[in-house]
Amino acid sequence: MHRDRRRDEHRGHLTPQRSEIEPRELAPQASDAEITAAAGSVSRFGLTLFSDWMSQAENAQSNFVFSPLSLYAALLMAQVGAENETLSQMSSVLQLTVPRQQANVGFNALDLALQGR
Repeated sequence: MHRDRRRDEHRGHLTPQRSEIEPRELAPQASDAEITAAAGSVSRFGLTLFSDWMSQAENAQSNFVFSPLSLYAALLMAQVGAENETLSQMSSVLQLTVPRQQANVGFNALDLALQGR
């Protein structure tokens, strides 16, 4: 698929044309398994991040507040553009147990369900 890109004159890097950006699916056809996998990945990611942070002696007595869901969402979006070794590494960090497409569909459904609460 050929992607037409233009140079962003203010930042000096390539940006996608407006026609390349797909709108968010507001009624994703996600299975219960995909949503459960997404929820499990977010939970494992958050617990691993917190555990790694607290295992460092200088952080053991500090306060640490973060949103695993927000961090996960940002990294999952970045992972969409990853390939090869980077894709493998990001999938590992994100604790993905399903292929990328299923992870994205499952997370989208999970995020929409949480927004509706």
